[in-house]
Amino acid sequence: MMLTQADQTSISTWETTVRTAGSLCSFGTNADEFMRDEFLFGLNDSFSGFRDDIFYRYSQRKPEDSPFTLAFVVSQAICFESAQKTNKVLTSNNIEEQVHYTITTNKTIRKPAGKFTRTNNQPCYFCGQPKHPREKCPARR
Repeated sequence: MMLTQADQTSISTWETTVRTAGSLCSFGTNADEFMRDEFLFGLNDSFSGFRDDIFYRYSQRKPEDSPFTLAFVVSQAICFESAQKTNKVLTSNNIEEQVHYTITTNKTIRKPAGKFTRTNNQPCYFCGQPKHPREKCPARR
């Protein structure tokens, strides 16, 4: 079987296509390996750099390293696809789109405002002794 990924097809959809087609074949014990190869060789031209990188990394792996499974290659391809989308957004001339992208992607990593405070009955975070100034904490150094 020789499948090719359409230009606007996502990696997740491409993986589903390859797995569906692979389930119709009788690959036997080498099914994951054959589907992995079909997945890689069928990627469209926008993933040629990714494909080259995977082949290079595969050639550099040691025999005791875990094999490159279809699941591993797909996870790497999803990361590559995400990086491509991010680069496309950040290099576009649309400032509003860049700001929206930055705000929505950074929402989960914002730190809470204000300093850390503790109540009078809590012990020192660092040494566990009763409350005392941080400068006099025995665990400071």
